[in-house]
Amino acid sequence: MEEEKEGTGWQVSACLNGRIHMGMPEGWERPAETVLSERFPGSTGPEEIFADSGADRMLTLSRLGKHLQERQVYPAVREIQRVVSRVYPESVRDQAQTITVQTGSAGFFSFLTGGMAGDVCHFLFILPDAEERMLLGGLHLPAGELRSGKELLVKIIRSIQEEDTGRNSQ
Repeated sequence: MEEEKEGTGWQVSACLNGRIHMGMPEGWERPAETVLSERFPGSTGPEEIFADSGADRMLTLSRLGKHLQERQVYPAVREIQRVVSRVYPESVRDQAQTITVQTGSAGFFSFLTGGMAGDVCHFLFILPDAEERMLLGGLHLPAGELRSGKELLVKIIRSIQEEDTGRNSQ
């Protein structure tokens, strides 16, 4: 389900079997299978993937079986950042941090990697859902969009709503 908010440049999309609704830029949709197999060649990929028309900008989201309570958000995102830093030394751009949302907090950080068409900026984010399961997401953009990407990420995270519980992150 995708519902456009006319004239706002923003749309709301349902994901994770309709349990989660979140806003994203207008026109972002699920990419074609050929794009998915190229970008995520492994057997396990994110549960949900949305992208712009050229698949240069992507949003991924998965609901993990791992428990995550509100008080664990910052330590967990900091630990994920530490692991990424080991794989990609000196790549972190935004240190692990939290933002306040209506339901508590979400944690995120950003890092850069090399890509086929140029460097790529990745924002990884986590937040607990109503059942205290970890929602793990990523926003992936060309490296030149690091600053505007952070604003977009915050807007997306704050738009997340859980259909089943009415719990809203705004």
